[in-house]
Amino acid sequence: MDINCLASEDKILRSPRAAVDIPNISVTEFFTMALEKYDEKLLVVSHDKSRFYTAQNVLLSSRRFASALIRRGLKLGDVFCICTANNIDYAAAALGAMNAGAIITLGKPMDKAEELRFRLEQTSSVYLLVEKKNLDKAKQATKNLPNFQEILVFEKSEDCPSFLKLVEEDDGSAFTGSPAIDPKETPLLLTFSSGTTGLPKAIVHTHYTFLSAVIIATHPTVWKFSQDDIVLGMYPFCHVGGFLFLFVDLSQGVTLSVVPSYESDLFLEVIEKHKVSVVLGAVSIVYRLLRDHKVHQYNLTSVKEILTGGAPLNQESNEQVVMNAFPFLRSLRQVYGLSEVLVVTCVEKGKTTPNSVGKLTSSTELKVCFCLYPC
Repeated sequence: MDINCLASEDKILRSPRAAVDIPNISVTEFFTMALEKYDEKLLVVSHDKSRFYTAQNVLLSSRRFASALIRRGLKLGDVFCICTANNIDYAAAALGAMNAGAIITLGKPMDKAEELRFRLEQTSSVYLLVEKKNLDKAKQATKNLPNFQEILVFEKSEDCPSFLKLVEEDDGSAFTGSPAIDPKETPLLLTFSSGTTGLPKAIVHTHYTFLSAVIIATHPTVWKFSQDDIVLGMYPFCHVGGFLFLFVDLSQGVTLSVVPSYESDLFLEVIEKHKVSVVLGAVSIVYRLLRDHKVHQYNLTSVKEILTGGAPLNQESNEQVVMNAFPFLRSLRQVYGLSEVLVVTCVEKGKTTPNSVGKLTSSTELKVCFCLYPC
């Protein structure tokens, strides 16, 4: 970031990008309008292409899930924890819980039972949605947990209520529309800090702050995509960055190819099979593209852009090195954000600026508290 962008002696950096208007509506109202606009556009595809959601499918499933949750007793302001690896039903489940009036919190599927319990306790979670394979861990984590009401699983199950079965059986009639709320005051998302100063702490995002991040991220110079783009859905949705990216994709009507895990060659297969054009991944994925000889066994030439965040690229594997290794790329850009503010900076779309996280996003200010070099 160029320290010369300081606008005054108050040491506050101000974004050079044009300010954006944020509507004073709920996130659910915003996404209802977006999904209705995209109608039968393909939005979410499983890694093996066995299942998919159009915009209408997401909208219908989310309404039915909201209706089912309301029937089961979910009230406005109840905290709903989603703890799963990336899967094709995630968007509809999260939007459905929001439609029912829930506050979402994110659990990590790799957490141990005691770690999951800590998150549930800190957020006073009432519901927990997990994959069936993590049901035993969920039961341990929620045993005798105050205020907790119910565990649900994504897949059909005889052991507890399932997302798929509830959506299949509910007619949606208990959901009568987005709850009437004050977007600037009503919490939507509870995420956690990294815990650098002790235990991780819950961070509250209202409907307004989350929607602000979505709209700022879709600025033409940031994450604006074409509806013809196919985006790799590999960045974990259980991480606030992945969760935001999921909803940015929904807001723009692009197709998301969902990859459930970093731990295999699956993402390379999906890029080739789905002809992915945009990749959002952690820096470890960029390093693997450079160093793993198996990468060259796959046709990755459909990829035009890579976005990376979570940590800076090192000098030996920076943007220019990757662009030289994969000449079909049009750009490789770094993004910087944090749990408290979400998207803070991004290199301008269409550009590659080595060793930089770019300039402040629209409507963003940053106060410089300490400089290593004279300001």
